[in-house]
Amino acid sequence: MRGNRSIYTSLFEDQTVLNTTPTTERKGRSEMLILRRNEALICRYYYYVRLQAFQYERALKTLANEFFIQERTIVDMLAKNSGILKELRASDPTVKYFREKYAWMRWD
Repeated sequence: MRGNRSIYTSLFEDQTVLNTTPTTERKGRSEMLILRRNEALICRYYYYVRLQAFQYERALKTLANEFFIQERTIVDMLAKNSGILKELRASDPTVKYFREKYAWMRWD
């Protein structure tokens, strides 16, 4: 991770720091983390629209505040990942499913 050594050193100058960054690490955003974030956002969208009966605009505003993403980006993400939404709709999960999958989020 870029900058982690200097931050650590500035806080704990008297301790030595080992370089734990792999030399082949790809710079930029992690594709795996982006995919996980997108899946969580889509599950959250489904929860708001289907289980909480939010209007489309209200769901987008709420998601934009929760995930710190612009509404337009969310719309694009939903369109690009419509397969996940279709799977959710076909399986018709309950709130319990979301609570178990994303326990750190509030589902009530």
